[in-house]
Amino acid sequence: MKNLFLCSFLMVIVACTPRLENDTRLYLEATIMEPDGSRATDVEVVLSNYRIINRLFSRDNAKFSEPDRDFILGRAFTDDEGKIEMTALSATNSLFYLTIYRDDQPLQDYRINKKSFTNLELLIPEVPIKEELDVILVFQSSTGVNNDLDIQIVAESMDCPLLYENGTFQLPSSIESFECNPQFIGVPASENPQQAPVTTLAPSQMEVSIFNGTSTTTSTIQIDANTQTYVINY
Repeated sequence: MKNLFLCSFLMVIVACTPRLENDTRLYLEATIMEPDGSRATDVEVVLSNYRIINRLFSRDNAKFSEPDRDFILGRAFTDDEGKIEMTALSATNSLFYLTIYRDDQPLQDYRINKKSFTNLELLIPEVPIKEELDVILVFQSSTGVNNDLDIQIVAESMDCPLLYENGTFQLPSSIESFECNPQFIGVPASENPQQAPVTTLAPSQMEVSIFNGTSTTTSTIQIDANTQTYVINY
């Protein structure tokens, strides 16, 4: 049993240790954008390959040593035009993480599919910094009669970094990432007005599906930082 435990422990260490590709360098060029659409100057951008372990009440790096020694593949600061040019190490992971920092505080995480690098180079025209925002969704019956509602919400969040793949940022599926499961909310007919609070990011898109007991209505709404209440008809 002792030998089995030791073997399992060593396998975990090996599995969590990044494997660098010898004599291989990646080149990343990008422009970082503020939430208001201006260019983000003097922010730090870090490319890493750390893995996240999700637990019920916490989230930890899957590593047994300092992240700065083992996970950082490259880092760069934006210039006066919000641009970065980064030469980075390459690792065997299929996904990398791009994190934006200001004053040592993380602002935004993104996933990058390694296949997005063509001939070891990747140009991302715009990488947006987004704001966390609490919004209210108000559900309005087109018949004037309220129904018990089952709501499914697919929205961006800080816990679910967007994936850059095929030239666009997109939400990973729940299969690809546990943190990206849709939210499910029940709203009783007796509630007046029928509404639900949601925490998301701005600017972004949110997909809302409403089941009223007989049919489902799906809407896509644009979330912006200046609007906190959204009315959705069903």
